[in-house]
Amino acid sequence: MADFDPYYRWLGIPVEEQPAHHYRLLGLTLFESDRAVIESRSLDQIDRVRKLQLVEDPEVVSSVLGALALARSCLLDADQKAAYDTELYEELEASWGAATDENSHIQIADQPKTTGTATHSWWWSYHNLPRSLVRLVQRVRHGLFSVWESIHRLERNQLPVLRWVLTLGACVALALVLFVLTQKIAPTLLSQPPKLSDGLVAYYPFKGNARDESGSGNLAPVSKYDLATDRFTSRGSAYKPGRQPRRHRNQRIQLDVAGLPTGSSPRTVSLWTNQESDRAHGLLAWGIAKNGQAFTLMVHPDYGGTFVVSSWGRHYDIDSKVRADGNWHHLVGVYDGSLKIYVDGTLCTSAVRAINTVRTKVYLGAQVGGIQKSNGTLDDIRIYNRALSANEVKQLYAYERAAP
Repeated sequence: MADFDPYYRWLGIPVEEQPAHHYRLLGLTLFESDRAVIESRSLDQIDRVRKLQLVEDPEVVSSVLGALALARSCLLDADQKAAYDTELYEELEASWGAATDENSHIQIADQPKTTGTATHSWWWSYHNLPRSLVRLVQRVRHGLFSVWESIHRLERNQLPVLRWVLTLGACVALALVLFVLTQKIAPTLLSQPPKLSDGLVAYYPFKGNARDESGSGNLAPVSKYDLATDRFTSRGSAYKPGRQPRRHRNQRIQLDVAGLPTGSSPRTVSLWTNQESDRAHGLLAWGIAKNGQAFTLMVHPDYGGTFVVSSWGRHYDIDSKVRADGNWHHLVGVYDGSLKIYVDGTLCTSAVRAINTVRTKVYLGAQVGGIQKSNGTLDDIRIYNRALSANEVKQLYAYERAAP
């Protein structure tokens, strides 16, 4: 009994893998995130060992049950699991970086050193990315470590051919994932300046449709609409409410936006337009037609056809003094206790205003209530639940001004 190994005999964990991490102890996939799976598999393992109490040494059984219970408790607690995963990841990353292929004598390159608590290396620096992309990167990372662990088990069990088949398959899968990231996702998300996705509750780039691409889950509009040529002469890549004289004559997109700023909360609205200034035109608006209870980007004839940020009522407007001339301009309206309007990256006017915006649907190409429809084209519409700084507005202008 001196050589008896309960972890190997009862759980199938060879001595080379001991002490085993929590996922191995419970028979789980590395970094398993499904709570129901963790709970079910851990109970199976515990029940399996508990049945041995009548036929095996009670002290040994109790010791293994204690280790299983500790692993189960850790992985079912979200905070403990997050801390444990971080620590385990660093350990596995270190062992991966130091691994050596004994057959070919090729040393696997060390991974970059840890630079802080927010990220482990430049490869995994994704804390500024949207949640959907973060989840994808995490799944790929966890999958790679699971494959790596399985390959080493095969090597210990002297199955080199199957090991190399799996290695080749893993490399092909990784190449495909990297291709998707670089060709499909990176151009629209990774290239954005840092933090410009923070607080973004709605984003409509009109890439052949009017779907929200902020990641907030806003539904596409149910109202009819047509697309037009954008500022880069790309067809079907912008929205022009007044394009058709008969079909969709009164067209305007109405949107339900989750997390829409209301009351006096900070906000930013950004869009591109080639609006002309022959009369009043709403570009984007929500709220009601009462003093201080709306938030609108518009062209206002009372100010000579210039771009205006309005909260409804002359005492709640600020005038950019930049006339809508039919050319493409980048407009940004900001509220942080003061109303501010930027045109083409430059702050034009700022004034303290008390506003109390009422929550309604958001109108694209019209004033509140759907009146004063735009006769220009709109593109790259963004709504933030925070006030962008002057530097961020300049970054956004430079980023969106460049041709895709």
